Amino acid sequence: MASQYPKNVVTKKGLALISECLATNKQLVFTRVLVGDGDLPSNQDVSAMLNIISPKMELPITKALNEGNGQFLVRATISNSKLDIGFFPKEVALFAKAEGGTEVLYAYTNGGDKVGFVPDKSIPIESEIYNVRTIIGAVTNVKAIIKDETFVTVLDLREAFTDDTSSVDDDEIESNSLLANLGARVSYVKKYVKKAISDAFKSDDFDDNVIRAIGKKTFEGLGVQARFSNANSWFICFGPLFFGLIIQGGATGRPSGNAATANFAIAFNNTDYIIIPVGVIDASDSKLSLTVNVIKEYKTANSCTIRTSDTIAPACYYIAFGRAN
Repeated sequence: MASQYPKNVVTKKGLALISECLATNKQLVFTRVLVGDGDLPSNQDVSAMLNIISPKMELPITKALNEGNGQFLVRATISNSKLDIGFFPKEVALFAKAEGGTEVLYAYTNGGDKVGFVPDKSIPIESEIYNVRTIIGAVTNVKAIIKDETFVTVLDLREAFTDDTSSVDDDEIESNSLLANLGARVSYVKKYVKKAISDAFKSDDFDDNVIRAIGKKTFEGLGVQARFSNANSWFICFGPLFFGLIIQGGATGRPSGNAATANFAIAFNNTDYIIIPVGVIDASDSKLSLTVNVIKEYKTANSCTIRTSDTIAPACYYIAFGRAN
């Protein structure tokens, strides 16, 4: 799912910073962009916030642009190449300071449950561009700190030469004086990537390699777990990307005292799961049917007791749906 965020809110500290820069003619400096996985309380006054709730990653700023009419664009890029634990980047925070001053939380937004999951580094993803547009009022002397190690995105390269980002000649990118400092590095990377992609698609076992890579890395990295070795107690947990959904099933032991217990292979988060039991009889049984019902008060996260119409009838089969811990 592509991430969606509401319009960011300039904090009271951010507004005070605008006033300070106008009054003192100091430069307004955007220092960094942070993302986090914090949940925004319903009664939180965003304008009064002083920091991000649960910071997870600082994003490198790749571009800064005064768009006019009091609007400023800070472009940052998220990559998981060094990320050890995946997360949902719900929070996006922009920090700034007056030249020579102290950094403050300038603007903030929170996408809540409308953001996509960023997996850990074991599952490489394409870098995602964050265009953080914010208000600077009448301040004209504005910049953003772009660190030396910050990489240049394809979009940044294209926009260096033209407002039309749909097509730019590769030779022009290499020769244009605006990118002279990139020089041979740009040329080498471009040629290397082209060759690597071309060689990969020409390989006879390309499809097999892709399938193996998906099975080996993707599901494990997304927290997907499964066990089907025991027909009487099996499960599949789809992981946090799928909201911890669990599907599991199996068979109970023989009933005792008109009751049989289903012991789950993996615990649910609570007792709100749905379990569907069905009676199972042998061909030699004198009774041709078995009625089964779930005893609501005997549902736990780890098991569920099922009432049976026969005291010692054969086992019940069941399937259950719910969420993981």
